[in-house]
Amino acid sequence: MKKLLFSMSVLLIILSCNEIHKNDKKVKEGNHENLVETIHFHRTSQENKGVLVLNSGPKGGNYTNSFGDEIRYTIFRVQVINDTIIPIELDFALPKNPIALLPDSKVILDIFLLPDSLTPKGLQDNLNFGITGIDTFFESKVKNTSVVKTFIQPNEHYIFYIGILFKSEITNGTTRSKLFINGQNIDAPFLPFTKIESDLKENNILELVYGIGVDPPNHYKLLPCGFIKYHD
Repeated sequence: MKKLLFSMSVLLIILSCNEIHKNDKKVKEGNHENLVETIHFHRTSQENKGVLVLNSGPKGGNYTNSFGDEIRYTIFRVQVINDTIIPIELDFALPKNPIALLPDSKVILDIFLLPDSLTPKGLQDNLNFGITGIDTFFESKVKNTSVVKTFIQPNEHYIFYIGILFKSEITNGTTRSKLFINGQNIDAPFLPFTKIESDLKENNILELVYGIGVDPPNHYKLLPCGFIKYHD
């Protein structure tokens, strides 16, 4: 009788262990089914006085224009985060005319903001950051979207996208760019320096610079492009 009870106890323990193993396997399989593939690309951030600037990119490729020419382009995403307890004002502007990179001015670029009508509502890290209709936009004559003026409330952020279109041919070389605060110590090896001359003396204003590098360190440009202002 004791042997029978002992055998039944061992059998129950074995069955219980098998059931736990099955349940554990279901949990693991369920977690595996919910995994999301992560796409890795170049992303950097800098923070100054509670303001965080997050740069992502490059994305892009080539498109064929109406004349049959293959044109190279790149897209970058910029996210400005207000991690303070007061509103901040973002005033950002790009040059409307093509720019020539230093030092020899042989590389000519068009640089502009991509309109909200093309950009996704949320953050996407897939093809071109989820931007659609890019070829049509490039072919249009209206590419004067070059200014951002907005207020960012505490614990909120603002996202915009910058497009760079190559006006001159370049055989190789990666394009890099970064929005940063003038004089800030940043990680930007594609730029020879990260500060431009300024007469600004107001403590509540941060000057913004947009740095571009093509085939680093052979071609570069630093563009003064606005400011971030703290509002009490």
